[in-house]
Amino acid sequence: MHRLNPWRTGGALAITAAVLYGVCTFAVAVSPAGTLAFFKLAVHGLDLEPLLPAAGLQFSWGGFFCGLAGLAIASFATGALFVWIYNVLGGHRRTPG
Repeated sequence: MHRLNPWRTGGALAITAAVLYGVCTFAVAVSPAGTLAFFKLAVHGLDLEPLLPAAGLQFSWGGFFCGLAGLAIASFATGALFVWIYNVLGGHRRTPG
């Protein structure tokens, strides 16, 4: 196995999370109740109805970009930390020669 690059992995995770955040935001804007019903299935029937009023709030670009930036930064840090730990724990092997 080879040594992983924390910048590339962190960047890939940040971009992936940002895209999924955008898709989720669109889904909530189009159908808050439908999106909540979908996630209710994903969490094995946990009652998410108390979240519905929050999902029905007016969309704002400021809120969207603030959430997007926070999630991207947290995802980048998570990916970079994961790779750093992976490399420290010996996830890479030097090949002889």
